Amino acid sequence: MDITIRKAEVSDAPVICDFIHRLTEYEGFAEDCTLTTEETERLMKKASGLHAVIAENNGEPIGFASYIFIPLATLSGKKILYIEDAFVTEEMRRRGVGKAIFEFVEEIGRAKNCLRLEWKDLSWNDEAVKFYESINADVSKKWVTYMKKLS
Repeated sequence: MDITIRKAEVSDAPVICDFIHRLTEYEGFAEDCTLTTEETERLMKKASGLHAVIAENNGEPIGFASYIFIPLATLSGKKILYIEDAFVTEEMRRRGVGKAIFEFVEEIGRAKNCLRLEWKDLSWNDEAVKFYESINADVSKKWVTYMKKLS
């Protein structure tokens, strides 16, 4: 096993789009995922748009994380690196791939002088919760996320 993590390029848009569709299928939201490769490319071409990293095993994609930069945390004036999606193929889970992805993204955040990483997960995803605890992530007890669907 030869695992590498790298920043995604616009040419990786089909891989990113596929991973997002696989993630939404796993989460039970496949019918809501209308993302296309073309839309993924458009988002990745914007400087303030979608960024991603890809995990590969011997050159074969096995996981990814997509993220954006929230430009300003008003309490500090620094950016927040927000992880929108993270996914590792089922056969590669529990092999350190997720940890390697998060460590790579952490380094990106540090290099960009971000205040913190943030992400959300579904409350039923016990496997992910155990993973996040294993990398010393804190669950916010103070902040509750509210959402209002716009479309």
